Amino acid sequence: MNAYEKLDPKKRKILHARSRLTSVRYRSPVFLVGSALKAENPRDWDVRVVMTHRTFYQIFAAELNIEWGSLLPEEAAAHQWMQEGRTGEWTALRLRWGSECVKQGDSLCNYTGLNIDFQIQPSLENDFYYKDEPRTFLARAAPKEYQKVPLERV
Repeated sequence: MNAYEKLDPKKRKILHARSRLTSVRYRSPVFLVGSALKAENPRDWDVRVVMTHRTFYQIFAAELNIEWGSLLPEEAAAHQWMQEGRTGEWTALRLRWGSECVKQGDSLCNYTGLNIDFQIQPSLENDFYYKDEPRTFLARAAPKEYQKVPLERV
């Protein structure tokens, strides 16, 4: 039995409720991945938001004027973000992303009492690196819920 299966029902309910709010905020599905699905006592709980290129661009890169060959700006931002992760040469794009991940991770830790490793990933990276990894769906808000909350740039 893995850690998620053993999780106290009250904590599980809180994790799902907070994930739903996260889904509304980012207009994207939220998943649990990693060791919490494989081990009884994981070091941390990996929570991931998988965004479309367009949403990722709107939140993190819209005013950065990122160019990547002939790619659309949305795709260029995802490619640059991945390259910065490989090289360690971060620009404003990765710094904004990192700050947002820490902020949301801390919030989830406070509400759930779990050691949350929170990351937002453009679908390009998720599909490239993690498509065959196990994942548990935590939340996806309905599109009508997205309309109630403005999309915030970081």
